[in-house]
Amino acid sequence: MNSHAEELNILSSKNKEEKGVITLTLSSDRYQKLTLKLIYNVANAGWFPVYDLKTNATEENLDIYFKAHVYQDTGEDWNHVKVVLSTADPNMNTQMPTIKPHYLNFTNPYQYKKEKVVSNSARKFNPFVKKVVGVVRDENGEPLPGVNVIIKGTSTGTQTDFDGKYAIDVTQGETLEFSFLGFESVETPIYASMINANLQMSAEQLDEVVVSGYGVSRAISGRIPGVQIRGAASNYDKPSLLYILDGVPVDEATIQSLSEKEIANITTLNDNEATGLYGSRAAAGVIV
Repeated sequence: MNSHAEELNILSSKNKEEKGVITLTLSSDRYQKLTLKLIYNVANAGWFPVYDLKTNATEENLDIYFKAHVYQDTGEDWNHVKVVLSTADPNMNTQMPTIKPHYLNFTNPYQYKKEKVVSNSARKFNPFVKKVVGVVRDENGEPLPGVNVIIKGTSTGTQTDFDGKYAIDVTQGETLEFSFLGFESVETPIYASMINANLQMSAEQLDEVVVSGYGVSRAISGRIPGVQIRGAASNYDKPSLLYILDGVPVDEATIQSLSEKEIANITTLNDNEATGLYGSRAAAGVIV
């Protein structure tokens, strides 16, 4: 062991040169068969599980096949050499993933049970993923529009649409960050091509702040000049205004029934500012 350690110290102290050929010179005083084993350690390598689901008919069971995608980024290409993957940490990747049941939209004799949420710390970055799509919801399962989705450490980002959906191309970076005013931010490794997120309400309360499509403004009390609320009969040929009360869409009758003392603040959204938050149904404008 000491001789090997000394040899490694000598080799590590020398200047490293990029070479693609290893030459071995052997000598022997007689003919004999010899088996040589060359160990080539690679740091930037790993594997990810892949599943194939196949069936011949809808009434037959699904056959599930487990595979592993092995990747390495060393710059070396060894011809006619078998690659054996070994992780540096013996506590990592020692077991095959457990295949859990997923049911189609047919009549299911089994009762669905909500699965335990996997911690983001248990997930790992997948370098094969080049595009990520998903849905962002709140703690009640409702979609969240306008959530900022960025690749941490880069300038690449997007926002969720009215249905909470997003899509983002991955060219660099390893972590997705989800952030929205009034909610706790969430970070997760880019581990799959579909990543959904659930945001929890922040403990800090927002006081008299109204969120619009392009920023934050102070609450406006009283009647707003230039805004006229009409009934459905007088505006049948145009899209109607969208009313949002405490974050929930309501009809005009609900707004008309409110007293001035019940209204803490009022703001209006128009054009792209409105449709950017609430979609096409806000084309005529939004009163929040």
